[in-house]
Amino acid sequence: MAVIALALLLVVWGVANGKTEQSQLSIDAMIEQLDDDEIHALVMGAAKGVEAANFALEERHSTPLYCEPALSKMSGAEYTDMFVTFVRRHPEHGKAKISIFAWVMLLALQDAYPCRR
Repeated sequence: MAVIALALLLVVWGVANGKTEQSQLSIDAMIEQLDDDEIHALVMGAAKGVEAANFALEERHSTPLYCEPALSKMSGAEYTDMFVTFVRRHPEHGKAKISIFAWVMLLALQDAYPCRR
């Protein structure tokens, strides 16, 4: 569901900007080309989608995707900083197409909040 919402947001964003080739951008290029508010909106959309999926797994007593501490709630700016920092530390993810943006967000959350096995 989150991936569908993100894909729709990307299509709308690309059409609104007259740039249907936006989905071919790398994540690094997206970070460089978009302004802070646009990056923040994309990061928050992906983060909230992954967060909802994680919550649903926890409610079903399934293994969560990542393990954020119970009292920790990240602000939008913190999500954005975490994502951009993760991509900078892992340049292979920055080279990825924007079409897997939500997947890279999941990897960033797993990096920040690993689950103890």
